Amino acid sequence: MSTAALGQTVTLSLASGAGTPGGSVVLPLTITSTGGAQAAGVQWSFTYSADITSVTVAVGSAATTAQKSLSCNGNLCLVSGMNSTVIADGTVATATFQIAANPSAQTIPIQITSVVAASLAGSSIPAIGVSGMASLPSLPDLSGISCTSVALNTPGSTSCTVSLTAAAPAGGMTIALSSNNVNLSVPSSLTIAAGQTSVSFTATAAAVSASQTAAITATSGATTKSVTLTLASSVQLTGLTCSPSGLNSGGATLCTASLNAAVTSAVTISVSRNNEAVSVPASVVVPAGQSGATFEATAGNVNSSQTATIVASLNGVAQSAVLSLNASGVPTAVSVAPSGGSGIQQVFTFVFSDTQSASNLSTIAILFAPSVAYPNSCFAIYDRTRGTIQLEWDNVTGADAKPVSSGLTVQNSQCMIGATSVTSSGLTNTLTLDVTFKGAFSGAKNIYMYAANANGTVNTGWVQRGTYLVTAGSASVPTADSVSPGANSGTAQTFSFVYSDSQNASNLTGAAMLFAPSGAYPNSCFVVYDRNQGSIQLEWDNVTGADAKAVGSPVNLQNSQCIIGATSVTSSALTTTITLAITFKAAFSGLKNIYMYGADMNGANTGWVQMGTYAVTTVSAPVPSADSVSPSAGSGASQSFSFVFSDSQNAANLSTAAVLFAPSLSYPNSCFVIYDRNRGTIQLEWDNVAGADVKLVGSPILLQNSQCSIGATSIATSGLSNTLTLDITFKAPFAGAKNIYLYGADTDGTINTGWVQKGTWSTF
Repeated sequence: MSTAALGQTVTLSLASGAGTPGGSVVLPLTITSTGGAQAAGVQWSFTYSADITSVTVAVGSAATTAQKSLSCNGNLCLVSGMNSTVIADGTVATATFQIAANPSAQTIPIQITSVVAASLAGSSIPAIGVSGMASLPSLPDLSGISCTSVALNTPGSTSCTVSLTAAAPAGGMTIALSSNNVNLSVPSSLTIAAGQTSVSFTATAAAVSASQTAAITATSGATTKSVTLTLASSVQLTGLTCSPSGLNSGGATLCTASLNAAVTSAVTISVSRNNEAVSVPASVVVPAGQSGATFEATAGNVNSSQTATIVASLNGVAQSAVLSLNASGVPTAVSVAPSGGSGIQQVFTFVFSDTQSASNLSTIAILFAPSVAYPNSCFAIYDRTRGTIQLEWDNVTGADAKPVSSGLTVQNSQCMIGATSVTSSGLTNTLTLDVTFKGAFSGAKNIYMYAANANGTVNTGWVQRGTYLVTAGSASVPTADSVSPGANSGTAQTFSFVYSDSQNASNLTGAAMLFAPSGAYPNSCFVVYDRNQGSIQLEWDNVTGADAKAVGSPVNLQNSQCIIGATSVTSSALTTTITLAITFKAAFSGLKNIYMYGADMNGANTGWVQMGTYAVTTVSAPVPSADSVSPSAGSGASQSFSFVFSDSQNAANLSTAAVLFAPSLSYPNSCFVIYDRNRGTIQLEWDNVAGADVKLVGSPILLQNSQCSIGATSIATSGLSNTLTLDITFKAPFAGAKNIYLYGADTDGTINTGWVQKGTWSTF
């Protein structure tokens, strides 16, 4: 083969480009001829490291224009053609290089070797190759490895996580893992998916006989990260005990599963039993740091003595405990006294027993009826759990209930249940009921008794233990007897109203008292006593509702006509006396009639009966005054202050008293205290005066805002004066000279003292 002319050269140059791990890079291969060289064909080889996994080559534009073809055998490629066209300078081919998923370097050299060029005549033209390279972006580095638990009970496992400093590149990133302890197994490698910064895996520990450590190491390139785990010796279940080991039906025992050592992380113990008469949880958890756990086993009702085995299991080891189950106690409806008799009122004593314990009796029921039929009967139920007596309604769709020993009366159309009591002794429960039968229920009635244990599955059924003849007799008749005083005048008076019933004082279910110019309710002083509720209520001016309180309550009730203060009700034989302390308001001045009304449980009533008169005298309005504070001057961080307020008529007129410590008469960020007589409370306003913290007078609770705290409090009344005592501690940010302002208001607050400065105090 002849040689080309001197100075001719053909150069093949591979470009450089950027790629990503697991991706590819496309690099053009260009031909350049110098010295008049005219190449009709060219041959070359690619040489590169294992970071390039494959290459594909396509013919370039320069070769295509010269009508040349491309053929490659491995990395050796040839561009040639059966024509006389010279390959012009330009892209003779393009090569696509596939980059490994985890390349070893950030730059990958790609060499062009064995370059051969030929002329049209077939002579050799001197040729050289210029190498290129693929560059890769910086790979993220390992930032750490962590495990959910670094202390493992063995055998056991934990979840661990390997993290990168940035998201993994396209194709993901492979991390090598290793463990330095054969007792701790981890995957040999794992891949963090493209775009992710972490991946999790499970580390599994085999059982070890002695506690030891194991290190897990993650490696990426030259970076390693590790975490050390403690492998605790194999946890063993060593025992199961239950105390007590003998149970009655419905009883419970506490069982303890014990381990050979405290666990380093929570362990779950499986629990089972061989007798469904006993209930246990499916599992129990031993918390980290503990060497055992407890659970409750509960017995159901059993009809015969038997055993139940409870089994606890952990790591293939089982421990058991045997429970003895005793048959359920058997309740009995023993007796009623009297078991026979007649009348409309009687105290009955019912005796029940249980073969095991009186406390087994959960429910007791009494039925007075011609037969075992509940509607329109006298049907009473004692609920031991709630401690209540309930009397079923006529239609048995509900009941009225009261606590045992409550003074309240419950009733339906057949009877009324008054005083009640329940006593227990050994195996026996005794229920006492004061029953008054109503006239509509007259005739012979059977006395049925019923008792049930636990959940009611063991019971006596209804058992007849007596009879009682309810005598109709003449219907009870209520009367309005008297009011004392029956004629008087003034603005305040304690009245006693006497009512009677022809059969029994307890028949009187309601009474009403009306002070008015005539028997018209609106804008009057209209008071109602409800025996069943044990309450006194004062009707509103428009009589569309009422305010109520319990008899004996110190709370005041008032409308525009009067104030109801202290109240009491007493009964003796046929008579009921209702006592009311009433203060009339000035707007209600003038002569008023006193009307009385009484009603019996059978519906009989007295109608309205005028029983007296009372002249409400017009007096000057009460005038409150803010008298003094003691000490009225001084300094200190803590002090017990006494504030005196008076009223020109009655100390009880003072409904509100307020005390303000502030540099000026401004409420926000002050020590602002309010006494509410009706509620019996002390309140300390919040810093922004949008609300307040409240406690009862005399309560040890501490009230505080940012200026002060209110400790012990008391209120005392003497003559026309009220003395409010407050223990006050001032806070450091409230230091400085403060004025002491007082304010008092009567009744509804329309008459008040306004704010009056009564002293100064320097806090520090």
